[in-house]
Amino acid sequence: MKCTFPGCPGEYEDKFITHKIEQPDGVAYIDNVPAKVCGLCGDTILASETLKVIEEILKTEPT
Repeated sequence: MKCTFPGCPGEYEDKFITHKIEQPDGVAYIDNVPAKVCGLCGDTILASETLKVIEEILKTEPT
């Protein structure tokens, strides 16, 4: 899939990333998150299903 970042001619690749989430009480890191990442500019896309799982993880993790 072509990168959607303006002016970037790159292609998205399936990868696993570490996703950083800044919250009022600190920062959370989640490893091995599936994502599409542009090989040129690094633009990252997370699927809506992935975002739902991350939201559930954040709800159940102690603060």
